Amino acid sequence: QKSLRVLAAPNEARPGEVLAQRPEPEKVTYRPAKNRSGPRLLFSNSPEYVDKPGILYRDKAGGKVRLYFWHAVTSPLPLKLCLLAVNKGQELAVLFALRGGFAGPSKDAHAVAKEALRSFYRSPQQEKHCIRPGEALVLHETAPAAGGGQILHGILDVESEAELEFIF
Repeated sequence: QKSLRVLAAPNEARPGEVLAQRPEPEKVTYRPAKNRSGPRLLFSNSPEYVDKPGILYRDKAGGKVRLYFWHAVTSPLPLKLCLLAVNKGQELAVLFALRGGFAGPSKDAHAVAKEALRSFYRSPQQEKHCIRPGEALVLHETAPAAGGGQILHGILDVESEAELEFIF
């Protein structure tokens, strides 16, 4: 629970005046309207500006997961962004790609965001993938490569009973 402390406004205070101590006002506690719902979010945006090749984000998750990335590629060399699912377990992992939308490369941030959301909501897909122990599945690879401040954006909902490592 988070609490918000609300202070009473001073009546006739002027800049630089010292205010007399007042009794602490009653604390008000606000509760969220509903409990957390939806898939776990894995968000790749730090660094937002990518100037060299490398891993931007990695995390482990199972169940329903939303994979989300937003990056501007500032590298002088063109770079691609790949989204991988890695099975580090000992048994076969089944992953369902439920829905996905991707956009870019482009320098127009609004157009990229709009197109990624449009393609996400228009993608009634469900693809089943089997990942053997020790193997990686490429969930998405941007094409063409981006550079010079171009933006890459993507949203992908997946589900797996096994815990997988996701790498951006």
